[in-house]
Amino acid sequence: MSIEISTEKNVCSLKIIGDLTIFQMSEYHQLLVSEGIFKDQLELDFSLLEEVDTAGIQLILSLEKEVNKAGGKVTIIAKNSVLDEGLAVLNLLQHFKFSTEVL
Repeated sequence: MSIEISTEKNVCSLKIIGDLTIFQMSEYHQLLVSEGIFKDQLELDFSLLEEVDTAGIQLILSLEKEVNKAGGKVTIIAKNSVLDEGLAVLNLLQHFKFSTEVL
């Protein structure tokens, strides 16, 4: 489990590798807040996501809220069926802006 963070100009890109579950929330939240990811645009890559639960989806929603509050926008640039299934269970597929198909 890890997060790769890259920043170029006012775009921050996050790539989640492994799990995004309650067991990683404290670590991930502290890391993301300390990195100051709340830029004009946040791109999320979930292509290598292996497991997600409601706590992981709550973190995604929280990130989106913080970025939007700062006047930015969030785009999911890569996803897979794990994320699709998690969002579908919570009826959130239509909530997010996706720039790619399911991998």
